[in-house]
Amino acid sequence: MSQIAAALARSKGKKVDPVPPAESVVPAIHTSTPPMPPPAAPAQPAKRKFTPRDIAGAGAAGIALLVVLFLIFRPTAAPEPPPKAKAIAAAPAPAATPPPAAAPQPAPTPAAEAPPAEGFPADLETQLKALVISARRTGAEPRIVVGGKVFAPGDEVLPGAVLESVQADKVVFRDAAKNRFERR
Repeated sequence: MSQIAAALARSKGKKVDPVPPAESVVPAIHTSTPPMPPPAAPAQPAKRKFTPRDIAGAGAAGIALLVVLFLIFRPTAAPEPPPKAKAIAAAPAPAATPPPAAAPQPAPTPAAEAPPAEGFPADLETQLKALVISARRTGAEPRIVVGGKVFAPGDEVLPGAVLESVQADKVVFRDAAKNRFERR
């Protein structure tokens, strides 16, 4: 019992047993606080030991990543130019039996060249004659292929020579002075 409780009991005329001395002193205010445990260190994850299976899986994932990166960023080869079209001369079909008296065949005549253009520069004319046109397309969207490049009417084929038109039997070029050159 505390001293206060004992004094209150005595004031009311009650008999109070004497308090043993160890219990007689009760501090009014608790001045000391129980000791706090030290702050806990941040929990570190347990170190995992890698097994050969883990290492093989990581290696396979790395190889797969390299393959995907190669497929995405692989170098592209330059496109090969289209094969040049060869003119096939119409040859007579071989006869089953040769005729008894074969007449000598006349030599094939070269294709007729366009008449020389008036006022067209001679060096540009020779370059246009030497130009190899590997393909031509006529119709709504005419085009020619020269040296693997596609040209439409209005495009400059050679420096100073612009493609004017593409027809089934001829290709027409013009220079800056509006002189025309026809190529068959």
